[in-house]
Amino acid sequence: MPEARAGHMAAMFWLKVGCSGMSGKKNILLTGPPGSGKTTIIRRLLEALPPGTAAGFYTEEVREGGKRTGFVAQIVGGPRIVLARASGSGRYRVGRYAVEVAAFEELVLRPLRAALKDSSRRFLVIDEIGKMELLAPSFANLVLACLEDPRPLVATVMLAPHPFADRIKARPDVQVIVLTADNRDRLPTELAKRIIELAGAGRNGPSAGSPGGEKPCRGESVEA
Repeated sequence: MPEARAGHMAAMFWLKVGCSGMSGKKNILLTGPPGSGKTTIIRRLLEALPPGTAAGFYTEEVREGGKRTGFVAQIVGGPRIVLARASGSGRYRVGRYAVEVAAFEELVLRPLRAALKDSSRRFLVIDEIGKMELLAPSFANLVLACLEDPRPLVATVMLAPHPFADRIKARPDVQVIVLTADNRDRLPTELAKRIIELAGAGRNGPSAGSPGGEKPCRGESVEA
């Protein structure tokens, strides 16, 4: 029970401090409970960006007969890779799902690592920073590399407390946005506009009309 109470308190904290407006921080983490629409926003964001300019992946459910049977990782501009299966067996598990860690490392993370060296990829996307993905030994370090990279990063992250997730949410170069019924429909357009501005500012200095590259945040923002 103490762990459940701690998880509830952590979720309430991020629900209070999450900001729906855009700041000048180049790392944006979207969070919310399962089913809140995080992956939908990532897909719509990618549709709004110029083709071939983003690198990363997003996850989707696999359903058979109306029941969820697993998850796949969709590489941006590439194939879909099985991430987890309810019917699978193996060493790595989250709940009833067997996680395909080796395939995720080789077929999803390796291309993302290579994309960090490709200057034509101006935007980085990760969906999601969750328990399954964090089973991969190199994933946490790759997330940190994306956070440190000068290019804008938009990622989704679990709302529940987790040592790594909580640490990156608290970084001073990160803005956390909690998804709500009020902001989720407009977020893809706002995110696309903002990270395109940030990418331009990275090459040419702060964008016009935005002193220092910063924009005020409508509501409370997360500060370390």
